[in-house]
Amino acid sequence: MKKHKPLLISLFFLLTIAPVKAVAPRLFSFANSLKGTSPLTDFNNPSFIFAGGTVITEAGTYGLQQDLLFDPTNPGEACIIVEADNVLIDLNLKSISQAPGNTQPNTDGIRIAPNVKNVVIRNGAISNFSGSGVVIQDGAEVIDIFDVAMLDMGVAGILVDGLSTGTQVNNIVINLVSVGGNANVDGSDVYGIWVKNTELISIQDSSFSDCNATGTGNIYNMRFDNCSSVHIQSCLASDSEGLGNEIIGVAINNSDNIIIFDTGASLNSLSTSGTAYGFKFVDSQGIYLEESTAARNTSQGSVYGVYLDGCSFCQINDSQALGNIGDDFSTGVYSNNGSSNQFKGIQSASNNGGIDAYGILLTGTETTSAVTYNTIEANIAITGTGYGVFLGDDVVETTVLKNYISRENGGTAGYGIFDAQEAATTSNYYSNSILQNSTNINFTSPSVSIYSGPLSVTPGPLQNTSL
Repeated sequence: MKKHKPLLISLFFLLTIAPVKAVAPRLFSFANSLKGTSPLTDFNNPSFIFAGGTVITEAGTYGLQQDLLFDPTNPGEACIIVEADNVLIDLNLKSISQAPGNTQPNTDGIRIAPNVKNVVIRNGAISNFSGSGVVIQDGAEVIDIFDVAMLDMGVAGILVDGLSTGTQVNNIVINLVSVGGNANVDGSDVYGIWVKNTELISIQDSSFSDCNATGTGNIYNMRFDNCSSVHIQSCLASDSEGLGNEIIGVAINNSDNIIIFDTGASLNSLSTSGTAYGFKFVDSQGIYLEESTAARNTSQGSVYGVYLDGCSFCQINDSQALGNIGDDFSTGVYSNNGSSNQFKGIQSASNNGGIDAYGILLTGTETTSAVTYNTIEANIAITGTGYGVFLGDDVVETTVLKNYISRENGGTAGYGIFDAQEAATTSNYYSNSILQNSTNINFTSPSVSIYSGPLSVTPGPLQNTSL
């Protein structure tokens, strides 16, 4: 009879972990009063912008009466620069654009200078700039972007350019923004939105999609570096194509206290042997991903629906990883070298790989994590092995509880739940707890009898059953 190490830490985590609570940005009265759809004529004495290269140095309301084409003569210019606090820019259902045929590089649409506070940008379009649509520079605070379409940028739709945690950007609200068509052919990376060194940012009901790179640059629909207290809700990060080393729907790096809800990272395609990701989280903690989808991301290399590396205290709940296809490997949910992470209520299905395929894969020194109440089905490997749940050699004190494995996860071989540590040892001691999982099928490889084949062969108190 096997001896099971008590997993008090893991079970305590499973039963008591509280949802991550990100602090949404404060909606200051200034931004609240100006971000709506009131006509520009409702404001007293608005100032109109008639030419590109305008620098705003006084508080007030500024708007457009007609579409504005900016024809810069030097690199690095901007159509509108804001250097004053308390400014409303109402595009008034008009657009600003870099003039057709003008190739000056790093030209931005609207640039908010360092340390500026209380700026609202609303109601119009920004397009065809070789740089970014809106740039928010270091130390800026309380910036609201509302109901703006940004198309065909060379770098990013929105660049929040905090330089360090000491002088970071604070309090950014982005709502009803659509970014698309960004492209770069010179090998540089392309972004829908790129946020660096920022605290308190809320992005809702927005789309960052259709980024393309015909060169070797990487594509990030949404990227966050060194950020804290981020709230993303009802957004899309999808439909992009690239030729670089990686393409990512939502990337979170070195950040903490993140909520992502009802967001899709899907239909991103890489026509090289690089790697495609729906959600990619690296060296971060306190990420809460719920009711979100990573689906139909493809690559000639490997594909991950949800990817965590070096993350802790994260929860991936009630989300989907579906139909992600890689010519090499495909994985619905992946976590490496993490701790105290929870994967619950996930549907991981039809993630098909040319070599191996995984529904949920934990590897490296993952510890005290929990894989519970998931539905895992039909993750197929063309030439290799398909796994429902895979625990690597060094994964310890992890609970796999009440998962339902429906339809075969297979290829030339297939396993329902595979613990590599158990498969490699002849001892009567292993450190992971695999409890009350069920399946309605037989798997093609019974070589690790405790975790493959009909789950009903698992002995004793583990209560794994074959339906």
